[in-house]
Amino acid sequence: MNVPIYLRRSYAGLLLVVVLLGATTPAMATHGGPEEITLLGYNEQERRVYWVTYFRDESGKLPQLSYIDFSADRPSEPVLDTTWLKGIKPDDRSARSVIFSRINSLKSQLLPLNTDKLDSLVLTARIIERGDYLVANDLSSVARFEMAVTIRTGGLVGVTRVTAYINRRIGVKEWVKIPNEQFGIATISFTGISYESGYLKDTVVLLKP
Repeated sequence: MNVPIYLRRSYAGLLLVVVLLGATTPAMATHGGPEEITLLGYNEQERRVYWVTYFRDESGKLPQLSYIDFSADRPSEPVLDTTWLKGIKPDDRSARSVIFSRINSLKSQLLPLNTDKLDSLVLTARIIERGDYLVANDLSSVARFEMAVTIRTGGLVGVTRVTAYINRRIGVKEWVKIPNEQFGIATISFTGISYESGYLKDTVVLLKP
């Protein structure tokens, strides 16, 4: 089923594309939590935009640092930077203070990214495939949606695909124009984690001319 969904207005600082499936919120084991992205800034010399992904669950997974390199011939895919976790064991929770210190140190070296108005964006979401997803053998399955997402503003367009669970709710958290570049970055949130009643997952979308 292909269902185009449109919205042009900003509500409470969050641009939402919302179609609810109904009040099916099955009870599941408490293993989940949201996956949140925070944009850090732009490195002028390297021509890179950096962000951190935080895992707000019980896994103890350490934050991830990623970037997009605009000096590449065709900048598109995010690059996962593992060098900043050098010397830190993945299961060492006591190292979090060191990690946050490194994040703050990196951020202080970057140009800040100024958030642009969300009501300048037009977001379109289209269902490519709909099915059921079995979270665990002793639980009922939940709805799974493969979705194509397009974001437009001015002469910039961003396209991505996401897998959402339980509902088809998508929202733009933030969007910025990259300093001295002809690109933009948007972070979108959707119910991308199927545990419990579903948790939000963020992803970055690159907007190109």
